[in-house]
Amino acid sequence: SFRLISFYATVATVTAFVTLWVGEMIVERQMLSGTDLMLDAEFAEIDILLAEAGTPRTAEEVEAAMRDHTLIDAAIFFFQVSDTNGNVLFRSRNLVGETIPLAGATDKYSVTLANLRIRAHGGEGVPIRVGDYDSGPLRLKIASSLTAQRSVRRQFHTLMAAAVPSVFLLSLAIGYFLSQVMLKPLRVMQQTAQRIGANNLKERIPVPDSRDEITHLAELLNNTFDRLEKSFEQIRQFTADSSHELKTPLSIIRLQAEKVLEAPDLAGPHRVAMSELLGEVTRLEKVINQLLLLARAESAAHQLDRQSLSVAEYVGQFGEDAEALAESEGRRFRLVTNETGQVDFDPSWMRQVLFNLLSNAIKYSPPDGEI
Repeated sequence: SFRLISFYATVATVTAFVTLWVGEMIVERQMLSGTDLMLDAEFAEIDILLAEAGTPRTAEEVEAAMRDHTLIDAAIFFFQVSDTNGNVLFRSRNLVGETIPLAGATDKYSVTLANLRIRAHGGEGVPIRVGDYDSGPLRLKIASSLTAQRSVRRQFHTLMAAAVPSVFLLSLAIGYFLSQVMLKPLRVMQQTAQRIGANNLKERIPVPDSRDEITHLAELLNNTFDRLEKSFEQIRQFTADSSHELKTPLSIIRLQAEKVLEAPDLAGPHRVAMSELLGEVTRLEKVINQLLLLARAESAAHQLDRQSLSVAEYVGQFGEDAEALAESEGRRFRLVTNETGQVDFDPSWMRQVLFNLLSNAIKYSPPDGEI
């Protein structure tokens, strides 16, 4: 869930940032293109004026030809005219004596941040877009303010500063909601799979209706549980059948061995051998009974003889027998805690569980060790 939320929030935030950044570049480029078109159109008008004036060459002639037009367009454009030697013949009044910087040798247009102290702009440095043009022996520089473009850029930056964190926080919330919706089937599958065990193999994972990868995963897990259930059933059936089938021949062997032992003329060595055989049969019957009990317990067919008994009394009796058994094996047994209480349980099977634990403790404790 954390990875999904982080991935979604990161992708959404980066997408928003890149979109705004690319949008800023496109808008700025379009505005520059529009400015360049305006500069070209303005040069076309100036070129016609200069041609009508007979291509003036002195400062007075150039000013006479351009003064009225530059006054009209002073709110938008700055004008500067030079001769071939670079001597400035004319400046528009809005330049206030400043000189438009030279453009690059190969650039028709250049962006120059000139500190032009223009009264109309509050005396601050104004970014300008400069166009270089040749009109006969004259070189014209026509510039236009980029204040609007810079204002748009600042607005984009302000928008990005506000939008990107907002998009990130909003995408976290949306990502959390989407992760809950997307991962809900997986959580249901996880909870169901955790409930399924050896005694609960018939439960299955609910299959979503979306028919997507999660659906295929649920079907795959259900097929796996089907195979496990079938395998468990085969093992249980084999255990129960084999235990049941072996009981009858073992009972017959026991009866025949007991009959042979009852014969008065049975030789001594044969009697010993038959006694050992009878003992092995008895142990084998015990193993078979345990296997049969296991099969019944796993199939929930075994019923426990539950009784409400006193824990303190029951454990106390076990402690006495355990102490005697431990002493016979060279160990010491001590009952540390024995709280009171009434509990429902099968005393015979609980006793077997406790003695199994005690037998293991005796087996793995050092000589004269305490249990």
